[in-house]
Amino acid sequence: MADKKDTKKPTGGGMKSDAEVISTILAIAVGLVILSSLVSSFQNRFAEGGKIDIYSLIRRSTLGVVGVVDENTREGNLVVMRRRSAVWASEFRDRIAGMQEKGVQGILRSVQIIDREVMWEVDFEEGTDGWVNSKDLKKIPSVRAKAMRTLLYWMSAILSLIGGSVALYSWRRWMSVTNIHRKQMRFLEKKLTESDIANKNERWERVEGLVSSENPGDWRVAIIEADVMLDELISAMGYEGVTLGEKLKRIEKSDMTTLDSAWEAHKIRNKVAHRGTDFILTRREAKRVIGLYRNALQEFDYV
Repeated sequence: MADKKDTKKPTGGGMKSDAEVISTILAIAVGLVILSSLVSSFQNRFAEGGKIDIYSLIRRSTLGVVGVVDENTREGNLVVMRRRSAVWASEFRDRIAGMQEKGVQGILRSVQIIDREVMWEVDFEEGTDGWVNSKDLKKIPSVRAKAMRTLLYWMSAILSLIGGSVALYSWRRWMSVTNIHRKQMRFLEKKLTESDIANKNERWERVEGLVSSENPGDWRVAIIEADVMLDELISAMGYEGVTLGEKLKRIEKSDMTTLDSAWEAHKIRNKVAHRGTDFILTRREAKRVIGLYRNALQEFDYV
């Protein structure tokens, strides 16, 4: 059996590799979220039917405004009344020409900025024509803009879903790596020396020698000795209990991937110890049980 020179054990490709993988995944997740935000911004801009300028894009996407009418909106755009509002005879709002109902459509004709208020002259399909405050208007996207808006909406939704899934996977992977690192650190806190490791290797070689014997009694001794070594490992990791069974009950599967193997081997050991020769143990079964112990001990470089 090969000697082990250190107590570090690569898990899932090594702790460094896991950190690199998680960093990459997080970077991808952040990139997808940013890309999704940009797509949403362009979607909003297309929905407004205007030309793209960076300042308006950032401002409006941040505010979540869709269909805004302002001084940069093109003449000839279709608009609809957001609410019931006054229609003025001139841009100076010196006389009300009438009232216009919510939902009535019209076409933008000309714009003026009076006292920092954006006033648009609107030719309505019905009712009174005249000047309306831009805050009371909402643009109607063209058929092409509607199609682009729908496409961008779904792209944004899909990218957001992918980004969320990647972020969730990253979180779960990070938790898994953290658990593995924590249980390894519990074990490494014992600060094993080279002589400690050599001693454990000698004990395990004795176990394998016993299970390879022709004497069935040696097989039973091998199983009991392997169980003692597993008990020592679990105790070194900080799990408390009077018996090994009690200690194993305190372990989460995420902290020990070979927990099921450890449990199965320990149950066979109890049968060997409590039933004695009444429990029929074949060489094949003995080697299988020792293999279960080996898997559990090697997970933490204990042998």
